[in-house]
Amino acid sequence: MDIAIFIAYTPLNKRIRLTKERLTRIIGVHPVMKGLTENIKTALTSPEMIKRSVHDPNVWLYYISYGEVKGRYLIIVVKITNGEGFVVTGYIADRIKTGGNIWPK
Repeated sequence: MDIAIFIAYTPLNKRIRLTKERLTRIIGVHPVMKGLTENIKTALTSPEMIKRSVHDPNVWLYYISYGEVKGRYLIIVVKITNGEGFVVTGYIADRIKTGGNIWPK
């Protein structure tokens, strides 16, 4: 099993882990994510919004505003099973994805 960099608890009391292997993979695909580990944790523990993926009901997207430009978001994608989850990926985007609102309602 890979080493957890952190385990975070969301406002909906979901236990989410980010592993070293997953962070390395995220940075490999999205180099802008390098150095944003604390931002990732903040997105999970204090999100502005949580949405459900339109493709998989067990995949949730955690959003926080990012940077000085209004309308930019750090999005952390999490797979949830049995009340726990793991970070799948993360990226910066300039729009909110479609999908069902989970939090806040």
